[in-house]
Amino acid sequence: MSWLAQAMGGGDASGVPAWISDDGTLALTNGQGHAVCATGRHRVALEGIAWRTGDSQVLTAQEVASWIAGEGLLAALRGMDGAFVLVHWDAVRRELSCARDPSGQRMLFYGWMGGKFAFASSLHGLRQDPDFDGRIDYGVLALFLRHGYVPAPHCIHAGFFKLSAGRCLTLHERDVRRGWECHLPGVDQRVYWDAAGAYEAALQMRQPLAADSALDQLDARLHDVVAASRRAGTTGAFLSGGTDSSLVAAILQAQSSVPVPTIGIGFEAAGHDERKWMEAVARHLGVRHETCVLEAGSALERVQQAARAWSEPFADASQLPTLLASERLARRCEIGLTGDGGDELFFGHGAYLRARRNARLGALLPQVMRTWANRLHRRDPERSRLGGMAALYAEAAGSGVAHHYLMRVEKWREPGALLPGAAEPRTPYRDGPVHLQRGDPVDVIQYLDFAMELGNGILAKVDAAAAEYGLKTLSPLLDREVAGLAWQMPIAMKFQAGEQKWILKKLLCRYLPASLVYRPKRGFGPPIAAWLRGPLRGWASALLAPATLEHAGIRDDGRVAKMWSQFQRGERRWHPPLWTLLMYLAWFEQSCKKGDGGD
Repeated sequence: MSWLAQAMGGGDASGVPAWISDDGTLALTNGQGHAVCATGRHRVALEGIAWRTGDSQVLTAQEVASWIAGEGLLAALRGMDGAFVLVHWDAVRRELSCARDPSGQRMLFYGWMGGKFAFASSLHGLRQDPDFDGRIDYGVLALFLRHGYVPAPHCIHAGFFKLSAGRCLTLHERDVRRGWECHLPGVDQRVYWDAAGAYEAALQMRQPLAADSALDQLDARLHDVVAASRRAGTTGAFLSGGTDSSLVAAILQAQSSVPVPTIGIGFEAAGHDERKWMEAVARHLGVRHETCVLEAGSALERVQQAARAWSEPFADASQLPTLLASERLARRCEIGLTGDGGDELFFGHGAYLRARRNARLGALLPQVMRTWANRLHRRDPERSRLGGMAALYAEAAGSGVAHHYLMRVEKWREPGALLPGAAEPRTPYRDGPVHLQRGDPVDVIQYLDFAMELGNGILAKVDAAAAEYGLKTLSPLLDREVAGLAWQMPIAMKFQAGEQKWILKKLLCRYLPASLVYRPKRGFGPPIAAWLRGPLRGWASALLAPATLEHAGIRDDGRVAKMWSQFQRGERRWHPPLWTLLMYLAWFEQSCKKGDGGD
């Protein structure tokens, strides 16, 4: 029996397998986006876009195999960047290695079933195996309810895992026989690029940096990365009209003699719609822009599509417009550039500012008042969603910037209430990088966001949406050199004169007039609260029925029904936790067979 089964990439869920035969030959699907080659004992499969750090020359699988043969696997990985998954079979050592790109722009699942080791870029492929049993890991489900995504190295299914960004997993044949119970992902996944170490090194290198010099370095490096993507295939861009996507689209167009394809999504709700701005940016840049509107009337269809497209539960509502944008852009190019990473690297999230402000305000309160507020918060962690004085007291309970930020990004603050007895794994948010606790606390929050929200949430969203239509994606802002430069910059270079992402906006002014750069940003999310009270109300009510909750492993004592009723009456802003629960239930209905949710 072959010990490796693999189903990698592509836009369908057919899960075409690959295997290692008795003579040690690695046979991999050589379909869309896959390059496979063999150099002597080394057999390499490369999916995505990879280049050598420093020169940005796009690598082929043959070049990577030769590199590994000459310098070794880890040395090659340390010199690579991009958005890729690498699979390597050493026919002499009888070892299989899987690696994920440094920032986590590509996904890789793996695990054991039926006496064999299996890996795939999506769980859809693994589910085609008759030995796949689909048991839910309820501790990991608690993590999902808290964050709205499943962070690596965890997987929603027991016995399966995700490769973490910048990690490499190497297994010998005997490791397959041992099974997943003997696997320690935090130990067995070797680090070849450590974001925490790179961040720490950048902090130590901080020194006064002239704005013009920083702008020139950023501009030059972003041009190199965009040029690398263009060498890998026909390239377009996602364009929302915001700072990050506009900068990437501007650089892409600057390198092309013809208009490049871009895509933007608008909404019917005026408070969420940015068509006016994105179209103004597109006209000024001279791109070939297409704007689509995600209408309320198609909300149900898009939600059901999302439940099918994501192989793990996922609950960032911007996944809906991302699916539509990926569908339309895939018709016009092979590679779609995104602006992901700009917020996390250059102090772009409004939650950073609010967390720092609230922490400072809370520190001004007398200790007795903070102690009283903390008791109230422990009694009802959801109090800050009430608004008014109740929210103010809840905010005062925080002990620092990190606490205030987590209050802003967590969906269910007590997921254990729905999953009694579930052992929720620890995450960097909960443990924190103790050795990084120095300087401005917002620096640490940005790093944690890079490691958690970005790599496990935003990038997973884009990867799954693009894969649904066979589109490759790449974010130039996540290049390791760009990240290193961003981490070297003091907060004052990112937040200045009331402007967040100050340095990126200054750079964008080289391509756009200031009137299109300095403006409020509405984000990329649809009006989910309104939709849950409108076109999605019937769908949501059916999923939240007690029998449906119980079948999906949710132990509810009436709390969910109360939240739903309060939300529908407009009494509480419960849509973040409710949306997270609904997307799990919709995913479970699509992906798990009857009875698969059991222990």
